[in-house]
Amino acid sequence: MYNKAPFLQKQIPVKIRIAAAAVLGVIIFALTLIIGGRVANEHDAARYLLRHGFECISNAEVTQITIPAEWNAVYESYNDLQRRNGYNLAAYKGKAVKRFAFAVSPLLSSSSGEATDTAYASLLVYNGKVIGGDVCTYDIDGYMVGLKGKY
Repeated sequence: MYNKAPFLQKQIPVKIRIAAAAVLGVIIFALTLIIGGRVANEHDAARYLLRHGFECISNAEVTQITIPAEWNAVYESYNDLQRRNGYNLAAYKGKAVKRFAFAVSPLLSSSSGEATDTAYASLLVYNGKVIGGDVCTYDIDGYMVGLKGKY
């Protein structure tokens, strides 16, 4: 049998373990802010959309909307789209959220196979956290997809 490495045989002092845990916590928090998509302003929202493949070609229209407390079939369907894309608005019923709306470069063509003129992205944000969104066209035969491209 071989002996364990010498550094594994010593007990690490509690103060060093606490300091190491604190540093690790700060690093994880910083990465969450950078990678996780915290959105505080228009610039953050545009960066978030770009990371999902949507290039903003306009300034944002920022509005505050309220997620209805009671949902009709349209909102149920919209939340189904959100869930297929990794989000769920159910926890935000009755809450006021920010909506960042941009014109974006169209990545999809209409169902007729023709390129659309413009697509529009909406990002829903609650207390800095992205809780949902979509990309759509206003064409008669247009589309709406979630932020991860799933219908």
